[in-house]
Amino acid sequence: MAVASKPKSSRKPKSPEVTLSSVYASYAAKREIDTTRAAKLVRSKLRANFEAVCKASPNVKQHKQAANDKKPWPKTITRELAETLLA
Repeated sequence: MAVASKPKSSRKPKSPEVTLSSVYASYAAKREIDTTRAAKLVRSKLRANFEAVCKASPNVKQHKQAANDKKPWPKTITRELAETLLA
């Protein structure tokens, strides 16, 4: 009697970072609102909790010096931060 081996999964392991646009889309789907409105709400959460966001995702501190500076938000954030924003 031969033991059948499991086929290897073709799924890639989850990346530690996600794009901010995917966070906007997930937030919009969860709240059943427009993506543009969701983006504004997510960015307002990021601004309101800027210090905590910088600790959770060092990538943010590299792109922005303050919550209200005119520099754009980074394209990627950590998966932990994304899950926190969507909670």
